[in-house]
Amino acid sequence: MVGVVAFSHIAIRVSDLDNALACYRNTFGFRDRSLLVVTDTPSFREAGLDDAEMVAHFLHRDATVIELQVVRSRAGHPLPPQFNHLGYHHLAFRVDGVEATAAAMTAAGGEVDWATLTANDGVGGSAIFGADPDGQRLELLQLRDGPQQPVGDALVDQGPCGDGTVTAFAHVALGVRDLERAERFYTSGLGATVESREPAVTMLRVCDTLLLLQQATPETPVLGIRALAFCGASAANLADPDGASLDVTAFDAVAPGEAAAPEQAAIDQITARVLAYGRFVAQGDLEGIADLFVHGAVSGDAHPDPVAGRAAVLELYRATLAYDGTPSRLRVSTTDLKIDIDDHAGTATCMSTFTVRAPGSTDADAPLFLGRYADVFALIDGRWEFTRRHVHLDMTDEDAVRREGVNLG
Repeated sequence: MVGVVAFSHIAIRVSDLDNALACYRNTFGFRDRSLLVVTDTPSFREAGLDDAEMVAHFLHRDATVIELQVVRSRAGHPLPPQFNHLGYHHLAFRVDGVEATAAAMTAAGGEVDWATLTANDGVGGSAIFGADPDGQRLELLQLRDGPQQPVGDALVDQGPCGDGTVTAFAHVALGVRDLERAERFYTSGLGATVESREPAVTMLRVCDTLLLLQQATPETPVLGIRALAFCGASAANLADPDGASLDVTAFDAVAPGEAAAPEQAAIDQITARVLAYGRFVAQGDLEGIADLFVHGAVSGDAHPDPVAGRAAVLELYRATLAYDGTPSRLRVSTTDLKIDIDDHAGTATCMSTFTVRAPGSTDADAPLFLGRYADVFALIDGRWEFTRRHVHLDMTDEDAVRREGVNLG
């Protein structure tokens, strides 16, 4: 394997460390691993910041490590815009030879920011940052005591977390412009191996971690890290308090690398459509929501007359979620999907339940909405597409909804 000896971690930038820790511990079963505080970085120096710090709290479950990082001014000063981007930040790999691996990464079509090459006593070794061909930020890291050495100071492991609903980490989903190019980069530049190939999807393995490369399309244009995927008792589209997508697949779904039966493939496509809706709402991506309903119509208890087609749906969501010009980035948790497929007719229905909370909230906070989605799908040009969605509202906190800038009419 070219320089890479282990997958290190997934870095996620957050606004409130305590809220993020509660989410990843209580819902996804992560446990404390280590803590690192950095006050001198090339990016801080370049921006002329002398009072900034990055606090990185590392957690783990099974063999997967995540880094929750918050960047702040110790004096409470506002930071430049480049430090305020929240969500998925980078993938990190443990390597044997930072510079040699960086050169191999460049030769494979990636980019390396040589100005970030550091010998850092805080991590007990050296590191450098670069990017894959689609701009996803990557870190190469070598530590004195080998790939099992924690980054920063070890924390006391408080034992198992979570309620067992999420049973395992599955993979990292990455959107790419050119699937073949991305596969070449990760295999030749970082030593990944191919687990499976399907149309528009390649599953790679880097040591013990799976990377799912997904071909970007006009319907799903997001590049870089799209979501962390987990296995659990039932399918759900969740998000952390800052909107990073966290998808849960029912544990009896087809395992990566296995050929899905036609019905399972249909279930997977329909599930992906339903979960994508919640992800787009959390990201404030109204265009993405509208793209889901090119062939469909949307109605709800708050607006019983259906609106049909992409343009009409986009106007509806602009009026409800962005009537003041700025989309409300609400946290949508979709669970209990019940899918019924009529193969002969080429149609399907999906019933699910949803919970909507304010951005930055935790699962312990009161919801804005509780309700059910009643969805109808049709097989159009080989793809399962929404043809109808009705939103049943079972509970609405009207005062909280107004405070979040949502207009139900």
